[in-house]
Amino acid sequence: MSVIKIRVPLDALRLCLQHLTTLFHPLTNYSKKSRHRNPKSQKSSPRHKLKPLTSSLFKKEYLRRKQMHQKARDLLHACQKTPPTLHETNSAPEALMFPRMHVYACPDRRPMFYISRGNNNHLVEGPLLELGWKKTTDKHDERYRLKWVENRCRINYIAFREGEQLVNHIPNCKLLTNKLGLLCSLQEYERVTLLTKGRLPRLKMVDFVPETYKLDERTDREKFLNDYKDGETWICKPTSLNQGKGIFLLRSREEINQLLSEREAKSSWTRQVQMRIVQRYIHNPLLIDGRKFDIRAYMFIASTVPFLVLFHKGYVRLSCQKYSQDDPNLTTHLTNQFVQKKDPSYKDNKEDTAWTMDKLNEYVNENIAKERNMEKDWVFGGLTKQMQRITLHCFNSVKHKLQCKIGYFDLYGMDFMVDADLKVWLIEINANPALWTNCQALKEAIPCVVRDGLYLAIECFDKSRKGQSLLPLNSLGGYNVLYCGSSPFSGQRQARSVSPFKDSLDICRPTGTSPVPGQRKPSPPRSVAKGGNNNSPYNSTLNPKPEKKSSTLPTINIGANVSSVPARPGLVGGAYHSTSKKQQSLPQQQISRVSLVGIVSGEENKIRMTHANVSSSESKEDVYNRGS
Repeated sequence: MSVIKIRVPLDALRLCLQHLTTLFHPLTNYSKKSRHRNPKSQKSSPRHKLKPLTSSLFKKEYLRRKQMHQKARDLLHACQKTPPTLHETNSAPEALMFPRMHVYACPDRRPMFYISRGNNNHLVEGPLLELGWKKTTDKHDERYRLKWVENRCRINYIAFREGEQLVNHIPNCKLLTNKLGLLCSLQEYERVTLLTKGRLPRLKMVDFVPETYKLDERTDREKFLNDYKDGETWICKPTSLNQGKGIFLLRSREEINQLLSEREAKSSWTRQVQMRIVQRYIHNPLLIDGRKFDIRAYMFIASTVPFLVLFHKGYVRLSCQKYSQDDPNLTTHLTNQFVQKKDPSYKDNKEDTAWTMDKLNEYVNENIAKERNMEKDWVFGGLTKQMQRITLHCFNSVKHKLQCKIGYFDLYGMDFMVDADLKVWLIEINANPALWTNCQALKEAIPCVVRDGLYLAIECFDKSRKGQSLLPLNSLGGYNVLYCGSSPFSGQRQARSVSPFKDSLDICRPTGTSPVPGQRKPSPPRSVAKGGNNNSPYNSTLNPKPEKKSSTLPTINIGANVSSVPARPGLVGGAYHSTSKKQQSLPQQQISRVSLVGIVSGEENKIRMTHANVSSSESKEDVYNRGS
């Protein structure tokens, strides 16, 4: 309850206080019988029958009412003794001011949010305060509308109220953010696609993920030792850390054997060594003024019911030192700000360690595009499309595994690197990406990512609660839509030809290819198919309005040849496939109605056939009436 000063008419205030004294009387409570009493019986008896609160279960209620009753009595007594005075402002004469009085008003109805400290939390707090939301500092208060924390362990998912609250972490996001989880997700996605579709995904792991092995699995470890060649450089990373912590280079077989022996000595039955992976080092990176760089882009899952995935181009991170593969200093090989701060020349070159994507585009157009005959604005064309394809592929690998509830959203940092052949590589995906603005380029890029992301999450949250379509979006900002699932509440499916995210989805198709011929076209909406819209082109020739027929059931020839049924994409052998001779030639007298339902959903094709057997003496009209 918040205490505020208000101005109200005297009679209204007295009436309100008298009502409070009765409502919060500590020794009485409304009985359950009186609430359901008939209106006729209330004439001869009191409207509310009271009974004493003697049970120990009402101890808290008794103390609360006693306190509120005493405060209401004090306020009523002060109101009767204190003469009202007109306020000095130009307000209405009936608006009176009661000095030295505080009125307990209704609870604040503004949405409440909680933000944990660290990681430049002011960027998250500012946009919410501009919306008129209220901040709370109690991390245990579960009345929040939105909660933004650094680690998902600070969120009580058991007490989370779906459709009423927002949290900035999906519970099982380690499928993407953990290096081992991402590797297993991508491998399983390729294996399942090969089993179900008979082919690998269009974008394969070898095309965007450097060769990677798991040191904690025996088969992967032995394969890595057998495939290793002298003179190669590999990079060893812990699976669950970020900011470049625990990363080092492996340049010889002796260093690899020493690492494995140390891990074996540290491991025991009671203590588990931190899991690690080894990844092939990209020895020919594209350089900017002789320095190594990478791109921090963002994948934002604004909603999980339905899924809405967006992409932000982000910014560029550069190293302070000139690149040399033989340099043992990690600041030459790792470009994130946490590592670059350890370089002695960071203070002098701080503004040059981060670029905007516009500045990178200008540099490429002036220095690299002419030498390699590249298209103009390649950064916003070919480079961005490659990053979007990789981001969407990573999401598709975990789309059916992520936990989905109304109110879940998450922001991920996607780290990409470009080699000398202009090929884009995915380095890792980070949860809780850094939001610090240490230089001018970060001040231009990061605040927009946070502000637009918050507005998108709130907009999708409101639309999901109401069962509305998420598209079009009013607060898209600098984001691009990669994927938008269908809402479980919507009855109609939007045609892909009119979808605003069609162009973004087309990036998954390699250049120079066309859609599969004979592919199923989107069906018209239900209202159009039923003939509800007279102005629609579907009602003229494509889908004429059906004429009224008699109540007799039409004759269906089940004994027809299966090959005569027109084939449909996704179904083997036409509309249905039967192997039994008895099903191919059934007597027409025993069939009353047949329904063939072909459901094509992804990789699953389900055919259901229903037969209603009747005797030959029954008429078709009787069967029809009985079935309906």
